[in-house]
Parts: sequence; C-alpha cells; structure tokens
Amino acid sequence: MLSVASLRVPAAALWLVAASALGQPAVASCSALQTSALARQAAEFYFGSKHYLGCHAAATALLEFRERTGTYAVYAQEEDQAEYSTLMDNYVEGCLFRLDGETAPRVLGPTAMEQVRRSVGYIYFVGSPKPFHCNALRIGQRVITARHCFGRDTVHVPAESRFKAIADSSEGLALALSSKYHPTTPVRFRPEDDWLILDLPQNAPGTPPPIRVSVAHQWDQALVISFDPRLIVQPQPKPATAADRKVLDPFVDLSPLCRVAVQQPPFFFHACQSEVGTSGSPFLTVSGSDRLSIVAVHSGQSSYITNACNERRAEIFRNYATALPRQVMRMLNEEQDLANPTH
Repeated sequence: MLSVASLRVPAAALWLVAASALGQPAVASCSALQTSALARQAAEFYFGSKHYLGCHAAATALLEFRERTGTYAVYAQEEDQAEYSTLMDNYVEGCLFRLDGETAPRVLGPTAMEQVRRSVGYIYFVGSPKPFHCNALRIGQRVITARHCFGRDTVHVPAESRFKAIADSSEGLALALSSKYHPTTPVRFRPEDDWLILDLPQNAPGTPPPIRVSVAHQWDQALVISFDPRLIVQPQPKPATAADRKVLDPFVDLSPLCRVAVQQPPFFFHACQSEVGTSGSPFLTVSGSDRLSIVAVHSGQSSYITNACNERRAEIFRNYATALPRQVMRMLNEEQDLANPTH
C-alpha cells in the first residue's frame, strides 16, 4: 500500500514561514510555528527564484488535473494519457534534480554521493508490472523502509520482494522480515509504527559505507531521494524486466525548504517534494563532514497525523516522516560499529 504525498507548498504558507518569529525550539508549539533565518532564506529563494516559480506552476497544474480526473491511475483513461504525461514531465523537470546531473554531486560532495548511490534504493516485486514498489535504505545487512509498504495491522513480506541500490548493477537482493527489530504478531497499526526493518541474505554482497541512525534537529537540511514517479503511476500490462529497472532515474529535492521543519516526536513535518512511490524513502541529513545520517522514514501526507493543532501544520508542511525508536537506532549503530571497527 502506498501513501500519496502532496507536491507543493502554497505561496501563502511560505509567507507565513518567512514572517514567523525567530527561534529554534526542540519541539515547535502549535500556537506559533517558529522558524529561523534558514527558513527566511528559503522563502526568499522561492519568491525570487525561477526554479520555484516553475516548480510551483508545474505542481499546481498536476494537482488540479488530479482533482479534475479524480484518480492517479489515469493510464486507464486513454483520453487523458497525453495530457497527464506532459504534466508529469513538467513536474519532474521543474521540481527535482537528477542525482547523476551536474547540480546534485556539487551540492552533496563525493562522500555523501557515494553513500547515497550504494545505500539508497528501492523495493520491487519479481513479476510485478511496476518497476518499483517503495523506496528504502540499506544499512549493513538490513534494509529500512515504511511499514505500510508491506501492510498495516499485519505485515507480510512476499517471497518475491527484492531490494536494489542505485549503484547495484546486478538484480536485487531477497528480503525477509526481521523479527529482531519488529514484532511479527498482528497489532493495530498506529502512525508511529510506520517503519520496518528487513533482513538481506547472510553475507549479501555490496555492503555500503556506514550511515549513522541519528536524531533530527530543528531546521536540519534534508535529502529525500526518490525514483521517477512517471514509471510507477503508468505501469505496463506485462511484468517489469531487469531492463525496465535499469532506466530508473533517481531524483533529489535540493531546495532550501527541504528541512526538518516542525517536530512532534516521533514525527516531523517537512515540505520536501514527494510523489507516489516515495514512501519508505530515507529522510537523510548531511553532517559537516559531508557524511549522511538517516533521521526518519518518509511516510506520507501530514494530514494523516490528526491532533488538535495539526491542521495548520499540515497546510504549511504537507509531508511527514517517522523516526525509528531510540532502541532501534542504538542497535543498528552498534551493528555497524561491530562490522566497521576502524571506520
């Protein structure tokens, strides 16, 4: 099951961000969405940027089309295919940067780029017409994704499940549910449960550089890596092949508004671009040494998190991510320390 996250941040919401009082609280109150100079810079960038104007126009047109047609699966409506394809092309080109383009490597640096290419990837099902199902991150011999990708009250990981990192040239690695990190007994799903640890085969090849599992800080610059959404909303009637998956283009939102905006542990709200299939994407932050840390898993629309004051948050920061429990963070980091004693 996939969640669908909104595409844009309204101009009025950006004005609210820029006009907010200064401050960097650990947890923002719902009575006043506090911000920092970073957010003010982000708003100024968007208001004066051709990139923002193009992205805003493309996202608005796509959302209006979906509201008019009432569905994402417009590939079933032949008369809408050409218009939908054009709108998706405009959105992808207007709002996202290709990971293998000129901008992303310059912004991220060689260390973070190597971590992304060998650690970030996607989950697919052998025999499915969709080239990919959800996004994920490999840490050592384990894979982190969103729980709702494999069910809610009861989690089921099909035998056909595979993980493939961006840099992997071979077919994907088999996945199995890790009972060590997540209960296998049916429980009532809660939003804070929307994380899942999967195991790779023992001694699976291609072990990536270590990525720490960390706690997010207010206004951390974030990275959400996604794959070409045009391929998942328009699957072919036949099973996807290895050749189909070779053309998956990774994208990243490099805008200054893609940050840890409002914290409500274990959730935080953000305005990074996301689309169908972004569920499970690692929410990454970059340290001063250009090394990546994972702070959460992208879950979906922030309107799903209901409470007395969330309506205002959800209007400004359209998406939310779910942090892993502290004990799971600690165990994953300890495993990496054992496997990489000199790192």
